[in-house]
Amino acid sequence: MLKISIILLFAIVATILSVEANCKKCGTAGAFCGRGPNRVDCCNGFYCNIAPDDSSAVCTSCGTTGAFCGRGPSRVDCCPDYRCDIAPNDSYANCVPN
Repeated sequence: MLKISIILLFAIVATILSVEANCKKCGTAGAFCGRGPNRVDCCNGFYCNIAPDDSSAVCTSCGTTGAFCGRGPSRVDCCPDYRCDIAPNDSYANCVPN
């Protein structure tokens, strides 16, 4: 009975580790998103900011739908697939999909 319990326990642990290894993970601020085995795709709301000389590549936050992209300290740059929609009278400035 003890042998069966131990085998069952190992099977459960192996299954859990296998599932965790297959879960797709994404990177937030500062995560490495360049080339190589340790890279991750950036999560929604982040983009891979690659240095011009390819010396670094890190996930950087950016604005998606509705994020404020106007003037001021709380502004964000819009993500690559978004643009900053600014009202003619400057009453709003929000990221919108391209």
